[in-house]
Amino acid sequence: MTVGSSAATGVSVGARQIAATVPALPAGKVHAVRVTNPDGRGGVLANGWLADFLDVSPAHPFHDFVESIVRAGITSGCGGGNYCPDSAVTRAQMAVFLLKTLLGSAYVPPAAVGVFEDVSPGSFAADWIEDLAARSITAGCSVSPSLYCPTNPNTRGQMAVFIVKTFRLP
Repeated sequence: MTVGSSAATGVSVGARQIAATVPALPAGKVHAVRVTNPDGRGGVLANGWLADFLDVSPAHPFHDFVESIVRAGITSGCGGGNYCPDSAVTRAQMAVFLLKTLLGSAYVPPAAVGVFEDVSPGSFAADWIEDLAARSITAGCSVSPSLYCPTNPNTRGQMAVFIVKTFRLP
């Protein structure tokens, strides 16, 4: 079995499945998967294998949701070819995800002016957080004092589901 131009290792064949270890592959590229039987016959799997993130296999429960938000340009993952589906996403990151989903991946919000006491202009995602509030999508996490709680977490997998279901992405 080969994937792209690399041979698989640790191949085991069962009655109904083939398991193999393949080398790390670049994200976001369709890789041809070629299977050769012991008698020399074989072929390339029709759809190949799409590897957007090394840590979100097609069997992962959030795979289709994650792939949808990647295709829409909402996220490029958490780095190193990974999406980190079980890692927390902060409310600050959530603001960026939501507005990119609502307004497009190229959208740039207006500069922050200091709406929330815990989000200073120039801090991470401040522009996005204030734009989210200006659109009445959030009032923050506390009205008095006016707080957004930018470091409070959600999981990235939960956020992927929320975005896809809210905005009906494919």
